[in-house]
Amino acid sequence: SLKLETKAKISGPLLFGLQLDSVRKARETRKRGNLIKPAIDCIPLTLEKCAKKITTRIQFNFKNDVKGVYHQSDQVILKNVEFSVNEMNYFQVNYGSESEINKTYKFHSVVKAVDQGQIPRDSYRELAAVEAHLPRENSVSNERIAITNSMNQLVKVLLIDMNGKDKSKETFEFNDESEFTNPEITQEVIDTMGVGVYQSSLKNNGLEMAGILWKISIIVL
Repeated sequence: SLKLETKAKISGPLLFGLQLDSVRKARETRKRGNLIKPAIDCIPLTLEKCAKKITTRIQFNFKNDVKGVYHQSDQVILKNVEFSVNEMNYFQVNYGSESEINKTYKFHSVVKAVDQGQIPRDSYRELAAVEAHLPRENSVSNERIAITNSMNQLVKVLLIDMNGKDKSKETFEFNDESEFTNPEITQEVIDTMGVGVYQSSLKNNGLEMAGILWKISIIVL
C-alpha cells in the first residue's frame, strides 16, 4: 500500500497494469469455481441438477432432430430418458405427467404382489433402491391404506366381543312363561307327539338346559 508521507508516485500505465492483473485473477478464480467436479465428489442434489440439465438438452435436440426425420403430422413424443454415471448412479427422467389410471393400476399390482409374496417392508425398500422402476415403499404403503379404507366402506366388518354378554343368547332364552313350560301346551304336545318327541323338541328348538343353549331346528314328522 502507498504511504501518504512518502513522495512515491504511481504512473498511469502501472496503475492500468495492476487493474488488468486484478481482473485476470478474478476471472481465474471464477473459472475455477465453475469447474465440473467428478460425480463421485458431488452430493446427490448436484447430481440431480446435472441430470435435469442433460435431459433438458436432450429434449431440445430431440425436438429439432424429429423435424428432419418424421413428417410434420406425426406425433413423436419423448417420454423418458435413462442413463447411469460410473455404473453407480442410475437416473430415470420422465417427460410429462404419468397417467393417473396407469399409476393406480401399477400401485395396485405392486401391493398385490407384495401381499401374496409376503415381502417385508425392509426387503421391498432394499429392492426398490436398486430398481428405479418400482414405486417407493412409502407410496406402496399409502396405496395399501387407501385400498383398506375402500374395502371397509364396501364390506362392513362386525366385531364381536367374545368376553361380553351374547345378545343372541338373550334373544333365544326362554323364561318361565314360555310355551315350553306352559302346562296346557305341554299336555297338548304330549298327547299329540308323545313324551319322547316332546323332550327332543325341547332341545332342538332352542331351550337352554344345564347352561347350554340348544340350537333351533325343525322337526319333521
